[in-house]
This record gives sequence, C-alpha cells and structure tokens, in this order.
Amino acid sequence: MTWVAAGRRRTLAVRSLFAVRSLFVVRLPIPVRSPIPVRSLLAGLVAAVMVAVVAGCGQSGGSGSGTPGAGTPGAASASRSGAVSTPAATPPTTARSTPGATASGLPDGAGGETAVPAKTSGALDQTDLPVATDLGPGWRTYVDPGDPEQGYAGNGAYVRARRPGDIVASVVPLGCAGLATPPVLPRPQHALEATFRGPGEAPGVALALEFDSPAASAGFLGGMARIARSCPAPAARVGAQDPPVVVVTPVRADATTVLDRRQELGYGAAPWLWSEAIVRSGRRVGLLIVASGRGVRPDLGALAEQVRSPLAE
Repeated sequence: MTWVAAGRRRTLAVRSLFAVRSLFVVRLPIPVRSPIPVRSLLAGLVAAVMVAVVAGCGQSGGSGSGTPGAGTPGAASASRSGAVSTPAATPPTTARSTPGATASGLPDGAGGETAVPAKTSGALDQTDLPVATDLGPGWRTYVDPGDPEQGYAGNGAYVRARRPGDIVASVVPLGCAGLATPPVLPRPQHALEATFRGPGEAPGVALALEFDSPAASAGFLGGMARIARSCPAPAARVGAQDPPVVVVTPVRADATTVLDRRQELGYGAAPWLWSEAIVRSGRRVGLLIVASGRGVRPDLGALAEQVRSPLAE
C-alpha cells in the first residue's frame, strides 16, 4: 500500500498505498504505474481483486482477524491494487472535475462523476500523515492533478479524501502466487491520502485510515500481514514478457506494525523497489509506501516512525 496511489486508482500498486497512488496505495502501493497507476497499483482488475471488492463492500468496518500484512507497488502514486494512498496500483473510481463540482469527503456511493475530493476525511487531516521532508533527502509533496480516464479528480492539494471501498480494493495486490483467496478486509470509516515524489521522481503514497473500533483496525492490519506472507518469489524465473507478478518480502509483522518490500516482475513491471510500512494505533491505521531504485533500501523502521508519530488520536 499497493499502501499504492484515486485511481483509483492507481496501480500502489501504492497509486494514489498507497502508489503511488497506485503503497497503498495509496492510488501506493498500498505499491502505480504512472500517476498511479500508483494510486492503486492495480493493474487491470482481475478476479482476485473483484473478490476482495465484493467481500469488502459487504462489510461496514467490522472487525477482522489474522495477523498483519503489506501493500503494493506502483509508480506514480504508489499503489497497484496490489497495494499503501499513495506509493501504482489504483482502484476504480471517482470523478472528473467539472465546473461547479463541489468538494466531497467521498463516502461510498457519493459524488459520482463530479466529486472533487475534500482535503480532510472525518477527523483526519494532513497533520495525521507523514511530512515529506521526513521521508529522506529529496522528498517533496506532489499535487496529483487527477485523471479523468482513470475516473478520479484532483483537488489542487497533495492530500485528498479517498472512498473507503476503494481502499479495501486497492491494497490487495495482483499477481501473488500464494493469494488464491484475498482476505476480507474491514472497511474504514474515513480515509485520507497524501502523494509524494522523491529522488528521480520516485513516487510515494501515504494513507491514514480510521475504523469504527480497535478490533476493526486490528483485523485490517492482520489481513495486510497475510498478504505480505502470500506473495513469495516464484520458483521459476519470471521473464520480461511473462505475466506480471508481485513479490513481497515480509520484514516484520506483529500486533501494531507490518513492514515489507515489494517489487514487480514480468511484463510491464515498474523499475522500482517498494518499501512499505503499515502501523496501527487504536482505531487508526497508517500506511506508507515509497519507491526507490533497486539498489537503494530505505530504513523501514524509520519509515514506520514517520507513520506512527502523527497517527495517534
């Protein structure tokens, strides 16, 4: 989280998670192939993602079970639906900006084609998300202009409300060898995404999610941990023309934190290594996914702290 890209969003795999939009997504991922696809880091909605969407939409933020997990890669936002916001995979979504469009917190089913994302979501605002300069040298905020073809509008800011249902869809990566049945993730009540750019225009996406109970946030983290454990490298070599595969290497998974690294292999694979941190605090979960050249490995513990510090209610 793709914490993957909203592209919706973007292929997280971080979009908009992230991924980035495509992180976490957030659109990254939530590992984004180009503005997300980072938002969702979702590249081509496959049956696995559709299963997760249908299952997730049937929930209203109830608690889940399992142990913690991870996001997805993307390239412009950071989430491929295969992973945090924000950084290319991205779930399907929202809105073309048109004259007279009004700002919206983007609850599921609201806004339609004219919804311009709000800069807050419930009690969440930009102070609940990481600060760009704390991500490392060369990182800055990035204002995603939106993409009508991917079905989402920009709002002139680097932070934007996300539809809770999109989050549930966009953090589930495509191409995981061991993820035959995606976990059913509790749906957050509120979701806010931030998009970043780093050295070499590397995408990054962060998501702040608020659930209706600590049990629900724990269930979400548990599902993300399961995802992280379910995407090992294939036994056979994956060639440049082979079907795309997402490989997730778990680094830590406990009751409050999931850390992992992701990369894409096969046809259309983004050139990035994705580093993802997912942190839980009470009813909230924060996701951050950042891209880097394959020879660069950001400190995952430091990334986790950048998520944890602003997250407390």
